Amino acid sequence: MNKIDWYYVYSQRYSTFHRLLQDSVDKNLFRQHPLFVDQSFFDEHLYKHDGEHFLSRITIKIDKTIDIIESRIREENKAPFIFSDCDLLVRPDWGKRVEYYSRLFEFDIIFQREFLTSFYVNNGFMMMIASEKTLKFWNDVRDLIINEKIVDIQAVNRILNGTNITYSCFSVRDVASCQTMKTDEPCIYHILCGSISREQDMEDKYFEARRFGVDIDKYMT
Repeated sequence: MNKIDWYYVYSQRYSTFHRLLQDSVDKNLFRQHPLFVDQSFFDEHLYKHDGEHFLSRITIKIDKTIDIIESRIREENKAPFIFSDCDLLVRPDWGKRVEYYSRLFEFDIIFQREFLTSFYVNNGFMMMIASEKTLKFWNDVRDLIINEKIVDIQAVNRILNGTNITYSCFSVRDVASCQTMKTDEPCIYHILCGSISREQDMEDKYFEARRFGVDIDKYMT
C-alpha cells in the first residue's frame, strides 16, 4: 500500500501534541505533513466575541484544506488523504484499520462522528479526496463561517444538508471522542475543546491524555 498523506495544523500552543503525534504515527504507512500556523492567527478571534462560540470566525483549518485540495487537483492526485486536528491520541494498530478505509474508499469525505445519537459530523478528523466537488464544498463552508460568524463544525453540517457531497463517518471504534467513545478504547481519540477558559482548556487536554496512560509530560519542552 502506498503511504497515506496525513496533514494537520498546529501552532505554538499545540506543539506538545504535535510532538506526540509525530512520535505516535507509523511512518511506514503515513506520510505526515504538519502545517505550522502562528498562534496569532488563531488569537485574532479565539475567545474574543461575546455571545458567539469561542472558536467562531476562525477559518485557518478550512483555508489549509482548500490549499491542499487545489494542490492535489493540479497534481492529479486522487488518492484519499487525511486532514485532522493535532490533539489526538493514536493507538499503534490504527494503521491496520485505516488501510481498510483507504482501500475501499467510495465517498468524497469520511468524517469523525460528533454524537452517537445523531448523524452530526466533526471535521477534526477526516479522510477525503481532492476533487472539484470537495473544493466547492470547503469554499462554501468558508464563506458561511465568514458571513454568519459561526464555528467551522456548524458551517460544515449546515452545508452538508444541501450538498451533493457523498459522505460517511468513521466507526467510533476507530475514531472517537469523549462524546462518542464506548467501552473499548478507540484507535484514535480526539481530545475536544470544551472549556470556557482558554487556560483551563489546555490543562483539560493534558489531563485527558494522562487518563489514557499517555506520558504527555515528556513532550512538553
